[in-house]
Parts: sequence; C-alpha cells; structure tokens
Amino acid sequence: MRSTLEALEAEFSALRMLVSSIDSIASLIRDHGNSDEQNYITLRRRFENSSFIIGLYASYEKFSEELMISFSSILASNNDGEPIPAPLLKKHTEKTIEILFRGYAGKGRFSNITEIDLVKNLFNCLNGNTPRKLNELAITSHEANLRFDSLVSLFEPAGINCRDLVYIDPLVKWYNRFLENEENSVGFLPESIIKSKLDELVESRNNIAHRGGNPDNLLGPQDMNILLDFMENLAESIFIITVSAYMQQRSKESDVTHLHITEGPFQKGLICVVKRPDSLLFVGQPIFVTSPEWKIRWGRIKDIQLDGNSVIELHKEDHPEVESVGICVDFRIPKHATLSVLQSEDELVWTPIEKT
Repeated sequence: MRSTLEALEAEFSALRMLVSSIDSIASLIRDHGNSDEQNYITLRRRFENSSFIIGLYASYEKFSEELMISFSSILASNNDGEPIPAPLLKKHTEKTIEILFRGYAGKGRFSNITEIDLVKNLFNCLNGNTPRKLNELAITSHEANLRFDSLVSLFEPAGINCRDLVYIDPLVKWYNRFLENEENSVGFLPESIIKSKLDELVESRNNIAHRGGNPDNLLGPQDMNILLDFMENLAESIFIITVSAYMQQRSKESDVTHLHITEGPFQKGLICVVKRPDSLLFVGQPIFVTSPEWKIRWGRIKDIQLDGNSVIELHKEDHPEVESVGICVDFRIPKHATLSVLQSEDELVWTPIEKT
C-alpha cells in the first residue's frame, strides 16, 4: 500500500516541476519575442493547462483504484480463514458477471485477463477456496468520474468510509492553512469543500477531454499549485483511512503489543510514560495510535528512557525492577490514547529504515 502512495508522490512531484517551469519559460519568450512568439505562448499555455489537469486527475484515479486493489487483496488473502466482507464479495460477483456477459475479457483494459481467469477467481472467492484472488477490474469498477460520492462508493465495499476524510489530519491541516487559521484551528473541514474541489477537477478534466478546453479559463501557476496541494493532502488522507482499516485487521495478530500510558503525553505529544510491557521495546520499532475520528497515526520509537537514561532496546528480562518506561515517538500522541507496537516490520505501511 505504501508503494502506491510513493508512486503518486513521484507523479505529483513531476507535476510540480511542470508548474514551476511555466512562468520562467513564458517570461523568457515574452521578453525576446514577437507577435508570433506571443501566440506560441498562448498555445503553449493551453497545452500546459491540459497536461496538468489530465495528469492530475489520472494520477488521482489510478492511486485510488490501486489502493482499493491493495487493501481488498489483503482482505481476500486473509490467512485466518475469515470470509471476504459481504459488500465486497457482492460487488466482485456482480461486476465479474457483467464483464463476462458483455464479452470484455481479453479486450481493451481487460486484455490481460481471460474468461477462464475471471471464472476461476470468482469460483474460489464464492467457495472460500484458497488462494483467493479478486478480479481487480471488477472491484474497482465505477460508472462515473471519481467525484466525492463516487470515491465513497469505490471504497465502501471494503469497509472504508471516505466520508471520514473530513477529520483526517492532512486535510484538516490543509483547510486551516487555506483559512489562514493556524492559531485558532478547527478540527474538521466541511464535506462540501472536498466535493467542490473534486468537482472542479473533474469538470476541468471533462471540458478538456470532450471539448478541447476553454482558452479563456486557463489555470495560472498559483491556481495549479493550490489545486495540487489539495490533491496531495486528499490522497494522503485516503491512504490514512485505508491504513486505519488495515491496522484494525493487523492489530489482531500476535506480534502486536498494546501499551498503557501512565503519564503524559508531554513535549507537544511526542513523549509519554507507559507501563512496562512483557515484550521487547527498541528504538526504531514501528508504533501507532488509533482514534474513532482521525483514525490513525504511526511512526517509530525515537528514544527509550529508563530512569533518565537512554537505552537502545529493552528485553523482557532486562531491569526487572523497572515498572514504567519513557518513550519518544515521531508523531503527536493525543491524550487518553492507546499506543501499540509491532514486534516485526510491516512494509505495507512503514517506510523501511535505511541500513548504514
């Protein structure tokens, strides 16, 4: 899942490079050009605007679909024998039958899958056979562009509620910056803001794709950066609610240890004291905290303190007299939270630590 977000970030970085080049190139031509070159600037701006809008929407749609595939595949491959969620199984069944009925297999975007593959995957999912593999184009099928309601419908069968995006940290922080309201920040943004921004993107994309765009309504670099900033924070927020749903499943596994906070958090939420667990603690250990509203925050343990002294790791048999442990993390811990640590790496969510 993490790799899906990283791929999107690379595409957004390329779009930022496009935006940053617009003014400098236009200025260079404008200062040394004649009327023909001025016309070239106008034509170039139309193509730059089209490239930006089409690229931004395509990246967003691809990211959303691939994230849905990644999480749904995890649900389908559950080793504990849990059934595929009923809404996801229903959509998978209905859309697979539709693909078969319409004869799409082996054609166009379905060129890499045969009718036999579709039927085999459907049979295994319906009968609980293993390994279970979902037909990806069935579970990501959507009839319209990914406006907000379509985004909600895309993730809903997998148990992910995109209406919770209004509470998620990156979007809330973006909204407070948008309002220039950093000192008296609000804890959520209206759903209408997300809807209007996605409507703006989809309408621009459709106008370009179907009517060639409007040369009198081109986005300038500043407007492009504003829209790109929103989409980056939206994508990160979608990733967070997907990670939250994943970690609900992951928390049931034996390598997860829940920590009880006895003091704190302190230092802007980065430090707290926890009751000593019966399992290993170590610097760099994956750690996370959950909430019904903002869902999840995660990172790594940065420091472990025993009586004011830093230690790299604390085994169960070390310092038996110690009852409480101070830990420092790289994200803000809210009050009355329950921290949890993993005893093993999980590269679906956590970026691997670079080895030196």
